[in-house]
Amino acid sequence: MTSGVHHVNNLASLTVLVHHRWALPVLGELYRDDGAKFVTLVHRLNVSKDSLVRTLEHLRTLDLAVKNPGYGHPLRPEYVLTPQGQVLGSSTLPLLKHAQRFDIRELLLKKWSLPVIWAVHHGFGRFTDVLGALPHVTSRALSLAVQDLERIELLQRQGSSYRLTHHGLEVAALLETLTESLPESLAETR
Repeated sequence: MTSGVHHVNNLASLTVLVHHRWALPVLGELYRDDGAKFVTLVHRLNVSKDSLVRTLEHLRTLDLAVKNPGYGHPLRPEYVLTPQGQVLGSSTLPLLKHAQRFDIRELLLKKWSLPVIWAVHHGFGRFTDVLGALPHVTSRALSLAVQDLERIELLQRQGSSYRLTHHGLEVAALLETLTESLPESLAETR
């Protein structure tokens, strides 16, 4: 497979993964603790039960997380990562820690923030280029994502195109590690 096709698959896979805002934090928590109970995830992530149900179903559909099979001790985790989820979970933690440390987690976990950072990092500098590169994004959604990323100083406009700031490049490096561990099968999920 050529490098260009690999990049397109990485972007498509990333877009599928982050379709649910809580996907990365849930992967990180399940990896960090080698599984978790539903109620523990609700409290640790401060996520609504409905959002968590949708996110866990999304991760199960992607074959990244499963309900812990069988019966056992009451403290046994209800949800665990699949082998594919384990690989991805380990790549998720550095990005989440960085976002938490710089207090950008809320904006970074919006649906289009990470795909925009990835696209700009890979040479899609103009608004129309990013719009064409991201599947299913609307002009309005992209405009809001770009404004958010500019506000937290990860992205800056330079003439008629965008470029990542120094801090944006740090996030892009962490994101690159994450996207390299994404299963290519995710690109085919949508």
